[in-house]
Amino acid sequence: MRVTELVSSAIYKSLGNRNDDPTIGQYQQVAVEILKGIVDINRNNVPFDKTYQFNTYALLQAKAFSYVGGVRYFLGKVSYLLKEASLSEFKAKSYIDNLVSPPEMYYFDSLTGVIDLYPLPSDGHIIEVWGQDQTISLGGTTVLTDLYPRFYLDFLIYELAYRLCVEYNAPWDEKKEALRMDLTRKVENLGRKDIRMSLPSNISSSHGDHPFPWFYYLANRSNK
Repeated sequence: MRVTELVSSAIYKSLGNRNDDPTIGQYQQVAVEILKGIVDINRNNVPFDKTYQFNTYALLQAKAFSYVGGVRYFLGKVSYLLKEASLSEFKAKSYIDNLVSPPEMYYFDSLTGVIDLYPLPSDGHIIEVWGQDQTISLGGTTVLTDLYPRFYLDFLIYELAYRLCVEYNAPWDEKKEALRMDLTRKVENLGRKDIRMSLPSNISSSHGDHPFPWFYYLANRSNK
């Protein structure tokens, strides 16, 4: 299903009882703009994420995310999850400026969408992010079935149809409202679950009071 097909379906369900053709003219343009707003507001309810890979830290920081479920760093044959840190924790532990070393933690700024790592990784190693970026471009030919599951498309159709009725002061019957609310609850219930992994903090190290002792644990395992 393309954007134009979804919009036409929503227009038909909301304004299809009007005498003029609901699939052309001003309704299409207004409907697409409303759809973009719906997608933006509900982006955190999209029920699946994607994996993004970067081979430089600069490329990672140039990407804005709406949600981050985890960050993995590849060091040769070893890959490991980075610890998610709060802003205060990140600032407290990143006490050596411009330290270049395999990173131990990341901070995700939900306002800017930027991911910061510490220590700073050197180029040439893969940084893998599991999440969703902020840039969802909806053009008329965008294939929505490549982005969303079917039930989420149904939700978009009925939510868009409802908002078009509000926009043009058109009637919206109880049966459609009941279906819209049912789809809304399904999106909320089946949407993203927080399954982010936490790393053990009590791994001992022969390197003493190192801020990231678990890294040596991983490195030693990879050499066995």
